[in-house]
Amino acid sequence: MGFRLFGRKARDPESVDVLDLVPVPRVAHRDASVGDRLELLDPRYKSGLLGRWLQPRLKGDKAYVIVKLDEKGTQVWRLVDGERTVAAVIRAYVATFPEDAETASDRVWRFLQMAGMNGCLSFDEPGGDDGSDGCPI
Repeated sequence: MGFRLFGRKARDPESVDVLDLVPVPRVAHRDASVGDRLELLDPRYKSGLLGRWLQPRLKGDKAYVIVKLDEKGTQVWRLVDGERTVAAVIRAYVATFPEDAETASDRVWRFLQMAGMNGCLSFDEPGGDDGSDGCPI
């Protein structure tokens, strides 16, 4: 029986370490109008007829589901560059928010997991492009 991790079969469940995965952003972002925060711009229609026909015709904010991030979510998103591993993102997050050191790994992983489940990012295995489009959560 095969083991599934983030929507695709893993070679061996024991060999997959989530800290070694590389989160890759799949949606655009913009600066929020309040403070030093970001808003993720998730296209409203991604596939099928609506994605091909309607999405390009929508104007402005109507084209997106806008996800407003708090200060800590903004920091995590800025660290997701498609090159850093989950472990590196956690270390950089702790450097910015040392008061969260005890809960940082859980908080960052939950954020990345939710963003992946909603299609805002995907996870690649480290070591370069394996020819796939990542493994969406």
